[in-house]
Amino acid sequence: MNTLNRKQYASQGGSFLLSFRYISGNERFALGSKSDFLKNNFQYHNWWKIKLRSENYYGRSKYKYGYLFEGVLSNQDNFLNLRSTQIAAPAFYPLNDSRSLFLDNFRAFSYLSAGIRNVYEVKRKVDFRLEGYGFLPFENISIANTYNFNFESLTAKNISFAGTFGLVYHSFIGPISTSLNYYDKTNKHFGFLFHIGFLLYQSKSLD
Repeated sequence: MNTLNRKQYASQGGSFLLSFRYISGNERFALGSKSDFLKNNFQYHNWWKIKLRSENYYGRSKYKYGYLFEGVLSNQDNFLNLRSTQIAAPAFYPLNDSRSLFLDNFRAFSYLSAGIRNVYEVKRKVDFRLEGYGFLPFENISIANTYNFNFESLTAKNISFAGTFGLVYHSFIGPISTSLNYYDKTNKHFGFLFHIGFLLYQSKSLD
């Protein structure tokens, strides 16, 4: 279901998605050197994934507020190395530039995430947005080295946060936006985003 008033930077309506996916396939890993450290470079995988996503906005005056909730439940297993496991794991993309970044702490086989969105109409077609999100993985992937995994227990300290505030002008060619974005537990916490038109990203085959 989707009744949002805009494809990006919505301020009215809502959307709801509930999906089930079963994945079966072979993983093939090729080392970048002649090292024989990793003997097994071929592995079969099969897993299921349930995803629920809900977004809604409220208010009829210049000020609108809304929420975003997303949860994933999966029995996916590890791949042959850390990076391939992280790439294949479901990811939460809270901000508009999230898909252009590789955020280790916003990826997990199963997770809960939620956020609050505040939209204030400065004048017609010009919005000020302030948003904040939290991401809680059921299992947090951490490693001692590239090929050994250690899954920590689910604790509050594993929650990661993201936020953004900025201005959006809804033009006839699409949104023109400038924003300051924040990501918790990353090497570079703050980032600046400016774009003209819609941000388009290719979905992964496992999404």
